[in-house]
Amino acid sequence: MKKEELLELYKKGRLDFCDLDLQGIDLSGENLEDIMLSGSDLTGANLDGVVLHKAKLQHTVFKNACLNNADLRKVNLFGADLRNVQMQNADLTDAKVKVAIFNGANLCGSKLFDALINQVDFSGANLTDVDLRADFISKCDFTDAIKTDLILKYSNTILDCKGLFQK
Repeated sequence: MKKEELLELYKKGRLDFCDLDLQGIDLSGENLEDIMLSGSDLTGANLDGVVLHKAKLQHTVFKNACLNNADLRKVNLFGADLRNVQMQNADLTDAKVKVAIFNGANLCGSKLFDALINQVDFSGANLTDVDLRADFISKCDFTDAIKTDLILKYSNTILDCKGLFQK
């Protein structure tokens, strides 16, 4: 599906864009609140500054995509593949991030405040200045992640996380 068609359908009220091939699409700066992109492939997409507030993104592939400055508040990222994604200064406040892969991702300056984070692979990710004051962090892998100035203070629950407290 092309950008123009997606935006036209969205503006007419369609929210379901699940299981689509959207590789390389440029939706930078667009407001796509409440959109459903579950199962879609957005590999290499430009989503810089996109508003995906309350979006359904289960099992969505974002490999090598740009999500810098994205509004991802209250999204559902269950099973999402975000390997090598550029996600600097993104807002994932109140997000549900379960069984997701952020391997090699750049999340510098991003916010995961009050997020639910379970079984997430952050190995090799750049978490510099990330606000990880999440509601719940469990069974995550932080092996070889860059954790310079990572904000963990006041996280409610942290359980069984590999490499989180290693330099």
